[in-house]
Amino acid sequence: MIIHFDYSIEEIEMLSPAVVGEVIHHLCHCSSQGSHLLILSRSLSQNLLTKEISPFERAVITRLANNYSQVGGLLDGGMQYIRICKDQNSYKDFAIPMNLDVLLSGAFSRPTQMIVENKKRDGGVYRIIIESHAKRARLPHVSLEFVHGGGGDVEECFLALVEVSGVYVALTDSDRKTPFDRGNQKVSRIALSMKPAATTLCAAYETPTHELENFLSVLELEKLEQWNSNADRGIYVKIFEEWKQGRCNLYPFIDLKNGFGHLSDKMSQQSLDWIEEKSQKYGFSIIKGFGDKIPISVIESDEAQSVFHRTMREKYWGRNFDVFCFTLLEWVVADRKFRAA
Repeated sequence: MIIHFDYSIEEIEMLSPAVVGEVIHHLCHCSSQGSHLLILSRSLSQNLLTKEISPFERAVITRLANNYSQVGGLLDGGMQYIRICKDQNSYKDFAIPMNLDVLLSGAFSRPTQMIVENKKRDGGVYRIIIESHAKRARLPHVSLEFVHGGGGDVEECFLALVEVSGVYVALTDSDRKTPFDRGNQKVSRIALSMKPAATTLCAAYETPTHELENFLSVLELEKLEQWNSNADRGIYVKIFEEWKQGRCNLYPFIDLKNGFGHLSDKMSQQSLDWIEEKSQKYGFSIIKGFGDKIPISVIESDEAQSVFHRTMREKYWGRNFDVFCFTLLEWVVADRKFRAA
């Protein structure tokens, strides 16, 4: 994430030499790790260079000073960022104000932890999406570290992690089957029960679709073995093309793994009527799904990934997914390439 250390020279001089030493130590550690993008003004960097610091710290601070002309403009680029400042009530657009204790806690010595339901499946697809959007935004580096939450255990995993200083994002599927469903409420429950440490920054998001798989178009699905064995693939093409043109909103709510059209007595009448209307329009009672290996199949297919990168630049994608995807990108902007095992 972008971290702006926004202390004035006067505010630095008011700190004790011991605290200044700790500040410099953590700034240099954060920058050398490279899993966040640290920004210091050139004038502040020059001030820190007058302190008694090690050769390593001098080299890091000098690099930060030289980099300011290249990265300083990101603070005015409309992206959310962390602003470490003394006055927590001072406002700057897109800035999340945090105090000095967050830096001194070592919270930024680790990359943003993204908690997903399945590290290999969901993490793999999110990696493709985020790295593609980083290229679109002309950001050279992102830090991606996914934590396996285990489906229903995402909440428990997330709430345990945020007790430790750091930056955390929980990502869940909405599980909505129609536009009228409330979703799975995981994000709401996380927000209500979350009691993070004072030196923790965290957020939770759910997909704007039924599941993450709905970010995949039929163009990617056509490259998979599962496609030819599904007798309903023609219906999928028609539904996707109409959604792509903005004429139908069914595709984002189809369960691509298990199929669509299964009714439940827990559904509202409005949802039932919506499904009935769609089934009559496209001439189906149940649409067959493609199984639960779709994400892994895309991750393992260079051809499907190539198509996926192209579809992420189409207009329909921008209308439906850009806000969500660029929001996630803000949390993982990095100083250099970082890929966890």
